Amino acid sequence: MLARADGSVLIADRTNNRVRKVDVGGVITTFAGNGGSSFAGDTGPASAAQILEPASLIEDAAGNVYIGSRGAIRKVNPAGIITTIAGTGTRGNTGDTGPATAAQVNWVMGMGFDSAGNLFFTDYDSHVVRKIAVGTGVITRIAGTGAAAAFVADNVAALGEPLDEPTGILVQADGSLIVAVAAQNRVRKIIPGGNITTLAGTGANTSTGDNNPATAATLRSPWGLAADGAGGYFVAEFNGHRLRKIAASGIITTVIGNGTNTNTGDTGPASAATIMNPAGLSRASSGHLFIASYSGSTIRKIAFAPLVTTPGPSVFNAYVNTTTASLGSVSPAGEQTVAFGGVVTMTVTANPRHVLRVASNCDYVQTSRPIALVPIGTGASTYNVTVNGPCQ
Repeated sequence: MLARADGSVLIADRTNNRVRKVDVGGVITTFAGNGGSSFAGDTGPASAAQILEPASLIEDAAGNVYIGSRGAIRKVNPAGIITTIAGTGTRGNTGDTGPATAAQVNWVMGMGFDSAGNLFFTDYDSHVVRKIAVGTGVITRIAGTGAAAAFVADNVAALGEPLDEPTGILVQADGSLIVAVAAQNRVRKIIPGGNITTLAGTGANTSTGDNNPATAATLRSPWGLAADGAGGYFVAEFNGHRLRKIAASGIITTVIGNGTNTNTGDTGPASAATIMNPAGLSRASSGHLFIASYSGSTIRKIAFAPLVTTPGPSVFNAYVNTTTASLGSVSPAGEQTVAFGGVVTMTVTANPRHVLRVASNCDYVQTSRPIALVPIGTGASTYNVTVNGPCQ
């Protein structure tokens, strides 16, 4: 699913082998695919092409729409002409380090661009994450061994760690990748340089842990991912029948669903609603979130309050992240409200033999010196922090 800048929504209609479009007036049409369950139609109108089980959608800055399907990634340009950028139509997992158009892909479940224009995608049936380099079109494997195997370890090379059924993917500003791994009941992070770690889920096939660190929570088949616009992200919990949110602080909560396999609660608060097998997610520029309910065969929307664009009071929250630091302190600690553009004087204390890193999870903070480490054994270090928005 893809919420576009013009207010329309594109839907990967998998079982009908089509991509549908719902315009701002609520009228639905076919954007791509004629219903045929094959691979055909390149260089012609997208609406006349055959697309086998489309599962993911993304748009680039030029308005080209990319369709991840079984056997291929197709591109539809603004004129409506379709071409293939990866895959041959034959399902497989071959061709790394060569042209993506000559490689085989299996089932492309999630896609994301980095700031340079490289395309990353999850291959659900091949159990890997791959990259198509901008300019050259060369395809490489980034993560996963290709085996449908269980979780092995964190903080290891991503190329050697099994990813059993990777689904949603988010590309972060720093180049890291957030990947939902459905069969392992985890959300993993691949950092630049290639190591992998866990952001959410213990691997247990349950749905627990709200209002606590996501690393200690459990997820039932995480699927689609969408950024929340504040440094966190949403996770569609397919078999848990829930939409979860992981804040920038790492705390997880439930936005919609109670585990019941029903679709109820329209026109009411999301917290009181239920949802059936949420899968695809897409966040619109307005901040509203669209959710594809797989077994419910519906697209639903959570209308979030619009972002405040005029300066007002800022919320500043300072804390020691106990998942990465066991010693040390900050003062003043906790949440406080300051005037827009106000200055908070922070003291960061590193205990002997330990180091604390001063970091920000938002774009609204300026410090009197660069974000940095507090060196070992030097005690307190003071920063003046100017706050221009909600910050941690």
